Amino acid sequence: MRKAVLIICLVFYMGFFFIPADGHAAAANHNRLADNRATKHIFFAGYEWEVKSGHYYPGKNDWLADNVWVDNEGFLHLKITHVGKQWYCAEVASVRRFGYGSYQFQVIAPVDKLDANIVLGLFVYPGPENPDQKNELDIEFAKWGKPGQPIGNYTVTPSQKTHHFSFSLEGDYTTHQFIWTKEQILFQSSYGHVMNDATEFSSWLYNTQEYDGKTAIPPVRVHMNLWLFMGKSPLDGQEQEIIIKNFIFNFGT
Repeated sequence: MRKAVLIICLVFYMGFFFIPADGHAAAANHNRLADNRATKHIFFAGYEWEVKSGHYYPGKNDWLADNVWVDNEGFLHLKITHVGKQWYCAEVASVRRFGYGSYQFQVIAPVDKLDANIVLGLFVYPGPENPDQKNELDIEFAKWGKPGQPIGNYTVTPSQKTHHFSFSLEGDYTTHQFIWTKEQILFQSSYGHVMNDATEFSSWLYNTQEYDGKTAIPPVRVHMNLWLFMGKSPLDGQEQEIIIKNFIFNFGT
């Protein structure tokens, strides 16, 4: 009897001893295991990110961790690849949760010329601890399978309101951001990697009061993904790569 009690105490002690001292790291591990999609972590723009892998939404796609990497200059790469008969997509999600403030994404890619079945998403979305899938703000470049559609999309998911816009680029450098407060959300897109009135080519101001107070509520995670609409192959049959030079967050109120 004494031997059994001793063994139980020893097991309890060893289990307690190996609990991670870093609560943040423990939470990250919990989230990774909870959704069972993040097998790889990267560091980009001063933050830690989980990389999606496996078969999952959006679009009933397959996601490959190797389709995400950070190069020697510190730039993030997202790539859609074709291996055998299968297409694979790419996505990262911040480990950290964010709130009101400005979210800026500096992109290097001809996003005005993406294939009609390819989607580039720059957005915020709740973590696994919050099941409300409508708590989302999106900047997306997609034609949703229709070549004649405008490729630019700003969306406030709680109200299902989207602002569509078309544009044409001479180069590959653009900046996209939204400034999020309780009262409003200002979406903006600009040529180059400087955001000002002279370089801006699209904007949309969403006033929360005009839509019965419907807006996203923090905390949220930041996501960047490159995927196939409804899991369909690109119309041109080509792989696609996007570079994110930087992500910048500034606190708001």
